[in-house]
Amino acid sequence: MSSHDPIFNAHYHHALAQISVNESVPVLLDLENLRLDALASGISQDELLSCYDEVKLCGYHVAGSSIGDQILDTHDQKVPDATLQLLLKCYKQKSAPVIYERDYALDVGEIDEEVRRIGACIEADRLI
Repeated sequence: MSSHDPIFNAHYHHALAQISVNESVPVLLDLENLRLDALASGISQDELLSCYDEVKLCGYHVAGSSIGDQILDTHDQKVPDATLQLLLKCYKQKSAPVIYERDYALDVGEIDEEVRRIGACIEADRLI
């Protein structure tokens, strides 16, 4: 669950990045969590992303979420366009594998459609 506390969110992302750098451990950057943390706390996505400038990435994690009274990364929806835009922004700066996660009894067709949508988004941006 994303915190509404901007100080907590900033400290969380700074600490994760610093530990990664200090221990030479690459990060699977969860872009949906980052987007939701920014949304919940009012910190800009760019500010949170800047925490990871010096971090080695092993990939990007994308998923979709249900947003209601609480902001939770539930993995039960399609990847929001806002998260795909964040992925493209990050991917332009540092290319890395993209890992898509979707939970809750879906058929293979839905998953295949979403994987193709994510891939097409990246490919279309490369052609520009």
